[in-house]
Amino acid sequence: MVNGPAVAAGATIGLAIALLAALVARGLDDDSALVFALFVVVLAGFAVGGGVAASRRPDAALLHGAAAGAAAYLVVLVLGAAAQAVEGDGLRPLSSLVNLVLAGAMGALGGLVAEQRAGRTGRAGRAGG
Repeated sequence: MVNGPAVAAGATIGLAIALLAALVARGLDDDSALVFALFVVVLAGFAVGGGVAASRRPDAALLHGAAAGAAAYLVVLVLGAAAQAVEGDGLRPLSSLVNLVLAGAMGALGGLVAEQRAGRTGRAGRAGG
């Protein structure tokens, strides 16, 4: 079962990092090397958020990490879609889906790191592991 408060805490932290970096990148030239660096910061934000969620639910770290990363991206997606609508740009569904999966994967990675830092190997406590 997914713990909403744990996911919300992780998503909030991930969103704060990712949204700040995305807003800075939005003001840059697409050819700027900083755009790629800020994209890495966005991904790191999803991973940090996943780690926060996972640390609150270490018994289901990957699930909560992935959920936090995906939830943070969904907020970014809604805000980005609103901005694109105002500017007259269209939404790119395939790009949005890929980014959602990537955000969830980064959140799960953050969950894995949190799990490892907590001294769990992912097999601890499982029968036969």
